[in-house]
Amino acid sequence: MRKMQLFPMALLCLCGLLTNQALSQTSFQLRCNRELPQASIIVTEAEGPYSIHNNVSSRKLRTMSSKAYSTDYILGLTSRHSIIQIDFEGPMIEDKQNNQECFAPRIEISMEHPAIDVYVSKEFPENSCVYNEILEHEMQHVKLYKEKLPALADLVRQEMSKRYANTPLIGPIGRTKEQLSEDINRTWMPFIKAELEKIEDLQAALDSEDEYTRLSWSCLGQAQTILGFRDRH
Repeated sequence: MRKMQLFPMALLCLCGLLTNQALSQTSFQLRCNRELPQASIIVTEAEGPYSIHNNVSSRKLRTMSSKAYSTDYILGLTSRHSIIQIDFEGPMIEDKQNNQECFAPRIEISMEHPAIDVYVSKEFPENSCVYNEILEHEMQHVKLYKEKLPALADLVRQEMSKRYANTPLIGPIGRTKEQLSEDINRTWMPFIKAELEKIEDLQAALDSEDEYTRLSWSCLGQAQTILGFRDRH
């Protein structure tokens, strides 16, 4: 029985020795959680209207495309312009005695896509059969953007919330904001860029060899007649 009485006392003393150093940090964390608002992630996504252009030549469209071969005929092209910006602000508490600070960031991610430009080569008159075929194809690209860009905003919100939401950032004085800024530049901006590239890969899949051949020979081969036979090899 005496051993049973002494064992908890010895354990309690050992725990006390192990936690003395961390006690101030724990109390500081509790203070941060008590006095600071929850960190938050705000993502806004805005898309501008799409516009249709019929005043650019096939040759010029080829120079505008990042995926075209030098001998390709470009019948149509859809392009987007995106502006991604990440800002943050929020209250902070310092514990100068222990060189600690905590920061409750409000992180705002703005994902703007102000324009989607749809081009049909000017060699194809508006409302002609081949013009309408090409435009219908390009509108598939517009539809894909309209589906995937909002989904990307949701993904960014989810992933960043896993990392930051509801928990203050704690670190040495002068470092929490710097660390967050580094995280944004080294992790989150590249993450968003990579996800945008995945959308572009899906767009490229719409421009398959079979689809290009179909468009080239649609409307009794009007594209081939106007631009000449395509020789890619």
